Amino acid sequence: MDMTPKKLLNSNKNCFICSVAVNSKQRIRVFKSGSKGTSSVDRLINKTLDIEVTVNSNSDVALRNKCYMSLEKYQKAEEHVQEIKTELKTAYSESGRHEMATARRR
Repeated sequence: MDMTPKKLLNSNKNCFICSVAVNSKQRIRVFKSGSKGTSSVDRLINKTLDIEVTVNSNSDVALRNKCYMSLEKYQKAEEHVQEIKTELKTAYSESGRHEMATARRR
């Protein structure tokens, strides 16, 4: 029987992403209930790493500060890309070329 490999973590002593051992000053406890960004971080990890993360309400798993900052950097870059895309689409539609391209297809 084939089993899906699972990454076992040593509670909150290791980073969820890179598995590096971290002390209390080097970690952000994101999956502990009532902690910083619990629901958004698991969605961001799912999206960034293409893995499914399910967080239990009693989980006590942490991220290393460096990994957390990288996730935030990725999210900001993705938001910036969306802003640029919106600006380009607006400029294109305001230029009148959109109507010309639509008219040619008819």
